Amino acid sequence: MPKKSHETDKPAARPARSVPLNNSSISTCSSRSRSVYYKTFSELCQKMKSLKSLNEWSYKTFSDRLVIRKELEQFLLPKLEICILNSLGFTVKMFGSFLVDVHELYLKYRRSMQNVTLSMLVKELEAYTVCDGVNPSEMTSKLYHHVVPLNPDLDLDNNEQFPHKGYWRAKDCLLVCDNSVCESCQEYLFSTSSCRKAKERRQSRPAHVNAPISETDPERIKLTLQGQRLRCAELERQLNEIRVELEKTNIEVDHELSNDFSKILNSANDAEITSFMKLFWEQQKKLFSSSSKGVRFQWLTGFLEYLRKWKDSTEQRPGNFTQNARSKMFISWQTYEGFQITVNAVIDICKFLLQEGMEYVLTERFCQDPAEEYFGSQRKLGRRNDNPDIRTFGYNDNTIRVQRTISCQSGNTRGRQDKRRAWEQVTNDQLPCKKKRN
Repeated sequence: MPKKSHETDKPAARPARSVPLNNSSISTCSSRSRSVYYKTFSELCQKMKSLKSLNEWSYKTFSDRLVIRKELEQFLLPKLEICILNSLGFTVKMFGSFLVDVHELYLKYRRSMQNVTLSMLVKELEAYTVCDGVNPSEMTSKLYHHVVPLNPDLDLDNNEQFPHKGYWRAKDCLLVCDNSVCESCQEYLFSTSSCRKAKERRQSRPAHVNAPISETDPERIKLTLQGQRLRCAELERQLNEIRVELEKTNIEVDHELSNDFSKILNSANDAEITSFMKLFWEQQKKLFSSSSKGVRFQWLTGFLEYLRKWKDSTEQRPGNFTQNARSKMFISWQTYEGFQITVNAVIDICKFLLQEGMEYVLTERFCQDPAEEYFGSQRKLGRRNDNPDIRTFGYNDNTIRVQRTISCQSGNTRGRQDKRRAWEQVTNDQLPCKKKRN
């Protein structure tokens, strides 16, 4: 291997460090591991027979395990049951239900009889209190029903077919603990209490306006309706105040005043006004030019009022005039009715078009000739039928559509927009006969 021209000193190796054990439980267990209480399963069984603390307990020895039970007269299942395997590992049951793996009894003695004596284990179990569980307000997957059958031979007051006592517990219930309720059940009770209070707060508030009715509480819907009624009443009160104020301070804008405003706005010099004033005047111009409720229709309504007064004056004119003579003093009733229809239709259609976003409306472009042409064709095809049904009307409509597909070059049957479909060559030659089938 090649060597460097000059060697450098290598850094010194780091000293080995020891990890301190601050956990007292580990040190306790390590110290206990050095002093084992039971070395073999046979030794445990032999020492168990001389224990006085097991007077109220019954036991049964098998080849691979030892079962110790404490039974109560009113229950069919033993209250406490300790199962010790031949490997000296133990398991505890309470009314047929296993203790959870994180129970402090298991963690303290590592689930081995090498770390605890049988008398100490029995004494600690008897010192524990059975967890009362929870009172469920609704069915949920976070709970399970712990059922303990009762002894049917006892004289009980209830008339149940299968007498039992039930506990509703959380999934991680400790079953036996120092208090009447374990920590897991207390956490569940706290969470359900918080959820119930939150639900009560939600029910005390009105629902959203767009909330689905089928999934909303009726009380919240009632609160929403009450709030909307109060809001509508407040808005109506404000509108009435604004209406009264406007009636006190408004002035009537006639046609001359409207023209004066338009002249003033149009005569302003754009270079001499500010940007804000320019924007304000543009909006005012737009208001006068595109408002659907301006004064531009007053002359039309005034025209109808003029015709009405004219008609009333002819009918109420004093004198011995015949009906024919009075009718000649006024325009024909067909013309008067046509004026009324036209004026009202123009006013309504202009307002509608301006409200729908049209910038302006040119009434001179209105044309009803296509409609008159179409219904004239309907009357022509109907002949004497003045009241066709929907089937006849549809049949005539198909006929009109076929006739408009191809029209003659001359004549008055092309219509207004039919010049491109007209025939350029017209002949009177007969069509060839259709060949007969063999």
